[in-house]
Parts: sequence; structure tokens; C-alpha cells
Amino acid sequence: MRKLIIVKKAFLESGLFSLILIGVILTRLYNYLLFHTIAELYSIVIASVIFVIAWTMRKEIDSSFFLVLGISSFFIAMIDFIHTLAYPGMGIIYGGDTNLASQLWIVARFMQAFSILLGIWSINRKVKPSILLVIYSIISGIFIIIIFIGLFPDTFIEGSGLTPFKIISEYIIILILIVAIILIHRTRAEFSRNIYYLIIAFLVALIISEFSFTLYLSAYELPNLIGHVIKIIAFYFLYKAMIQIGLKNPVELLFRKLNISRNKFEEAYNQANFLKDLIAHDINNLLQVILFGVGSCRKLIKSSEKYEDLNKKIKLIENQLIDGANLVSNVIKFSEMEELEKTFLPIEISHILKETIKHVENAFQERDLNIKIEYMENHFYAYANDLIGEVFENILMNAVKHNENRPLEIIAKISRESLKNKNYLKIELMDNGKGIDDNRKKELFEKEIRFDRSLFGMGLGLSLVKKIIDLFEGKIWIEDRIKGDYSKGCKFVILIPEATK
Repeated sequence: MRKLIIVKKAFLESGLFSLILIGVILTRLYNYLLFHTIAELYSIVIASVIFVIAWTMRKEIDSSFFLVLGISSFFIAMIDFIHTLAYPGMGIIYGGDTNLASQLWIVARFMQAFSILLGIWSINRKVKPSILLVIYSIISGIFIIIIFIGLFPDTFIEGSGLTPFKIISEYIIILILIVAIILIHRTRAEFSRNIYYLIIAFLVALIISEFSFTLYLSAYELPNLIGHVIKIIAFYFLYKAMIQIGLKNPVELLFRKLNISRNKFEEAYNQANFLKDLIAHDINNLLQVILFGVGSCRKLIKSSEKYEDLNKKIKLIENQLIDGANLVSNVIKFSEMEELEKTFLPIEISHILKETIKHVENAFQERDLNIKIEYMENHFYAYANDLIGEVFENILMNAVKHNENRPLEIIAKISRESLKNKNYLKIELMDNGKGIDDNRKKELFEKEIRFDRSLFGMGLGLSLVKKIIDLFEGKIWIEDRIKGDYSKGCKFVILIPEATK
């Protein structure tokens, strides 16, 4: 029932607007000057109403986009009003002719186009209404003075028509409006669907209107009429977007902001829960191993001939403490990941990988470990930072810890690869361990997998690895070292955007 009422209301409103538009067009049959005056006054009244509402609600309006468009609308309406009075045949402003009217028109349209860009730029920024008011007052005053003292370029010459300056200006305005459409599309998440479509329709109508104003030779010709009719339609869309949805229904905008805030809160809550569970689970396991090692040491101390066994237990405790310190470090890095700088400089990848391999070899000297490096050069650069070392270390450490084979073999390889017209560095780390079942390869990067006993200790590390690679706008996945037989070992494949030095 409610939907039916809304549809009926929209139908009646559209029908009323259509009748008004037809009435305005019919005035052209009686007198073109009357048509032009009514058409301009229509947009002037709407722009003035938008300004009044935006200014009175400036403390309640959460979106700076609407605020900028609202304040700028007053000054655009003011210049359009002077344009209307200066139109040839009105006889109100001394020296009023097509050139003067066109000059005022082009200034108003430039102001409108740049105001739309300014509004988009300010979507997620705070702007001071009083400062905007002062800036627009100064700019409007300067251009009006320049026009009336004759310093502004001619836009129309009697007998010749539009000047190149006027035509080029219209195309520049069209280009600005096209850019605005692209930017609005990219920031569409900031608007409800209805507002987004109405703003796009407003901009498209303005583009068509501006194009029409590049075609006439006389102010009374058909292209001029079409341009004004399309302008009326454009301001109707702006009315729908700014007044009916954007300003008459601020509750809808409020709920959109609340939903965004709720989603951010849920994301933060889930991450906090993950870190809490991780500490409760993984560190508890580390402490249990350490306690076991301490208990064993107490028994072995009584027997000096078991010195070697005692040394092994101490080494076990030492390794667990090191793992615990690394775990805490990873928790900190994981929690701060969203704050990391998203712009990266070229860094040399092969050097970092070689240093990481040395570190892993030193950490597992007692293991029969053999890490081979294939096709390694010293000029592989990628857009990343030092956290790439954490990625390599995490994968290599897991490859050693979860491999009972003798000898334990790992092969590291770096190459180049193009994907969708983008160049990447491809890093492959292959081991001869027990491998990972196909059903678990994708799940392994999910945080919840940390409670799987068969993959103990890998949960946080690989969650961190995936998050780091995503930060670098790269990709990571797992393959079988020998295709079709996962039990023969894993191959971790990493793609990172390549950089030039």
C-alpha cells in the first residue's frame, strides 16, 4: 500500500512538472522573451530555495557536497538573474544585448561546473559555510565588474554569431561536467541510489543543455530554446535530489551514515575478537610447551650425564620464547595494518628474500635444511615496504616447522609475469613437506583456520601474510609442488606489482 502511494505521488509530481514544462514551451508561440524569462526564473527560484534550505540547515547537513552546491546556487542564481535582465529586448539594463547576456551566462555556467567539482572534492571533508560565502561573494563580484567594464572576452558578435571563446568555453564546461560524472560514479557509495541517479541525470541534462548553446546564431533560434528547456529539466532533477531526498529526508542520510558506522564498528569488533582469541589460544599453547620444558629440565638437572638432553630442552624453551615474541610482534603489526601508508616506494626484492633465507637457515641449524635459490638476480624491484620480509619469513618458517622429511628442501624462485596489462614480480616458494589438501588451500588464509590442530601455528601468520599482500595490491595463493599430488609439497605463489628503480 505504501509503495502504491509513493508511486502515485511520483506519477502526479512528474505529470504536474510535464504540464508546467509544456506551458513554458507554449509561451514561445506567443513571445520568445516571455519564454526565456519564465525559463530562467524557474531555475533561479529553485536555486534560491536550495540555498535557503542549505544555509538554514548548514549545522545539520552532514554532507559537504550538498552544502557547497547549496551555497553556490545563490550566486549562480544571482548571475542568472542579471543575465535575464540583460537579455536583448528586456530594456532593463543599459547596454543589454546578446553579448552581455552570453557573458553573464558563461560565467554562471563555469561557476556551476567548478562548484560541482568542489562539492565532490569536499564529500569527506569539512567546509566552513561562512568562508564559502565570502569566497563566492568575492569571485562573483569580480567577474560581474570585469564584464560590465568591458574586460571580459566577447561571446557573441551581431551578424557573426557565437565567438570562438564562447564555443570553446561551452566545451570546457561540458568536459568538466563529464569529469564530474566520473567522480560522482567513483564516490557513489556516499549517496543513496536515488540521489546518485538523480545527480547523474542532472549532470547529463546540463551537458546536453550546454551543447545546445554552442549551435545558435541568434538568441531567438531553436537551439537556444532547446538549451533552456533542457536546463529546466536539469534543475528539476536537482530539485528532486537536493530538496526531496537530500534535504527533505535527512533521516535517510542519517541512517546511511549510521549503517556505515555500524559496519566499521563490526569490522573493528571482529578484528579485536580475533586478536583476543589468538592470544588466548596460541600464547596459551606456547606457555604449555615452555612449562613442559621447564618440568623436564628439573628432572634432567639431577643427572649430569644427561647434559645433551638438558640442552635440547633449554633450546626448546628458547625457541618457544622466540616464537612468543614473534607472535606478539605479529599481533601488533596486524592491529596496525589499517594505519600503514598506502603509497610504496620501489624496493629490491631479491636482496630481502636472500637475507630472509639466511635468517631461517640460522634459526634451524639442527635441521637437515637445504634452501635452493633459482634464477635470482639483483634487480627485481617492487612497490612494497619492509613487511615483505615478514611474508617471506612466515612462509619459510611454516615450511620448516611443518615438514618432517629428511632432507628438508625448499626452492625459492623470482620471475616476471604480466597479468591484465600490469607487470608483476612472481615469487615462488616450494617445499617437499606433507602438502595441503585442495579443499584447504583457500581456507588457509582465513583467520578462523587458526584453531585447526593439523595446521597449528599457521593461522595468524598466514592471515597477516594475506593482509600484507593485499596492502601491496598483490595476490597470493597455494598450488601443489607437483601438480595433482598435494602430498608431495606446497608451492606458495606471490604476485607483487613490479616497479622501476
